[in-house]
Amino acid sequence: MATPGEGDPWAVPYALLSENQQERARKVMDAPTCMVELERTPVRSRPEVYVFLMDELPFTAGVLRELGESKYEISRDGKGGYLFNDHAGLTLRAELLRRDEGRWVWYTHGAYSLGILGSAVGRSVIVVRTAEVEGVLQTEARVYAKVESKLLESAAKAMRGLVEGVIRDKSFVFIKAARTVAELTARDAGRLYTTVRGSPHVDADVLEEFRKRFVH
Repeated sequence: MATPGEGDPWAVPYALLSENQQERARKVMDAPTCMVELERTPVRSRPEVYVFLMDELPFTAGVLRELGESKYEISRDGKGGYLFNDHAGLTLRAELLRRDEGRWVWYTHGAYSLGILGSAVGRSVIVVRTAEVEGVLQTEARVYAKVESKLLESAAKAMRGLVEGVIRDKSFVFIKAARTVAELTARDAGRLYTTVRGSPHVDADVLEEFRKRFVH
């Protein structure tokens, strides 16, 4: 699988990254195990709501935990990154490499549970894109994954398909979470605010910012 080239909207902007960031991204992009796409999906909400939720992932995940719709935890690690734990075999650190208008480029490194293949260490580059198409906000994403597993290296194509399924399920959860909370906000931002206010899973300062921007 080739690394995206110049002019490709999925390309990693190496020239805009630090040397350390470039090195980490190339460990994935030079020889990814697989590439998995999240097809273009409508988000029935305003772009500014979705962007806020993508930029405040611990808050977004916390809202869904409070609503009982997810066990996924996202927290800040104090070093500019995030810690992800889905309590189902995925634990990783994520770093936002680049944030542009309508685009996020993430690098992750951590452990995946690959079902019958056991656990493996994996790295990924995740590119998320959003844009309004004919007045409707759309989101799409790609994950380039490098899974370090001796068994996988010799596995049959069917096994690789299993791995791609795991990557799809695990890597796009936070994107789907942002879409879900954005659509709940569009339906009734005030009700959502009241429901999660005081929750131990939701940062009170971020919730207050959410109220100021979106509850009218």
